[in-house]
Amino acid sequence: GNGAERGILSRFRGVTAAVAVAIAVRAALVAYASVHDENSRVKYTDIDYTVFMDATELVRNGQSPYDRATYRYSPWLAHGLAMCPRSLPSCGKWLFVAADVAAAVLVAYLARQGGSPHPARAAL
Repeated sequence: GNGAERGILSRFRGVTAAVAVAIAVRAALVAYASVHDENSRVKYTDIDYTVFMDATELVRNGQSPYDRATYRYSPWLAHGLAMCPRSLPSCGKWLFVAADVAAAVLVAYLARQGGSPHPARAAL
């Protein structure tokens, strides 16, 4: 192909590689959290995740997520997490990983659009 095609492909490969590394790192952290939380008194997983999942259970039972005293987030979060099966306790973490990576891809895409004077744009 011509030089323009090679430039587009090399940029695509760079973003693809960054996304692959991001997913791999997050997968390792989710796996580590599962093992650590199971074997340690001091948990790796933040208490907010427990709050999210408690509120999700309330939503599944037809209650308000705000019946969980410390729930202070959008009700959409608890409703969205309700799609996670109870048998997969880390499912919500994977949804957060997916949202995090999708947000990063969107930012990279937007940064590459014309008109951005920001110097970080060149690094993407």
